[in-house]
Amino acid sequence: MSQDETIKRAEEETIKRLDALIEEGISLAGEFHPNYYGHRSLIDMSWLNITPTQKTNLRLWRVEVTNVLDTLLPLTRVYLEELKLLTDLRVEAGELDVYAAVKILERIKNKVSGDHVPGLSALVAVQILEDFIAMARHLYEKEYFAPAVALCGAVLEDGLRRIATNNNLSVEEKDTIGDLNNRCASKKVYGKHTRIKIDGWREIRNTVDHGWFRDFDKIEKKEFIEMIDGVDIFLAKYLKK
Repeated sequence: MSQDETIKRAEEETIKRLDALIEEGISLAGEFHPNYYGHRSLIDMSWLNITPTQKTNLRLWRVEVTNVLDTLLPLTRVYLEELKLLTDLRVEAGELDVYAAVKILERIKNKVSGDHVPGLSALVAVQILEDFIAMARHLYEKEYFAPAVALCGAVLEDGLRRIATNNNLSVEEKDTIGDLNNRCASKKVYGKHTRIKIDGWREIRNTVDHGWFRDFDKIEKKEFIEMIDGVDIFLAKYLKK
């Protein structure tokens, strides 16, 4: 499966999760507000007598909703705090509004499924690349230094391709990390300091890709983890723009 197909599947899974949370939220709202009339002041106060199980179910739903919206940050930041307030059991009865929280989820779902969230693919791509970075970090911790560097370099190249594309720059199959780095920097996608750091990571990666293991063995081990951490920070910053 290609990475684009993986991203598409992840987007579909996000919509499915939102659908499930909306359905569960509607069910919870029916329990919390059996006489809901569409205005907070008219919410049935019988919610104060709900069972411990119902309270637990709301808390669990709230956590799951928060987790989904956290994965979509910064696109959902504008909704997240309001949704938390609407479903907080510690607030006054008139402020607890699960129906309103469900409406927020429906709004987010409509934006995602209607392609009104242009940054969603980039966010999903970041999550996928972060998984590979985590794998590289694990390899490093197990002292498989060459595979860790090779994987990290592949992630960097893929990320640069996406960053260039997102900034309307030409990208060709034959482009290397150096080509992409120079192109992005020359168009002011990022500054000179970042360009130099990426060039350093490129040199480390090339010692593995080209089999220059005498040079590779001369590199201090801390530079490998610095590369992994640096690529992680770089992609999180520039792919989410």
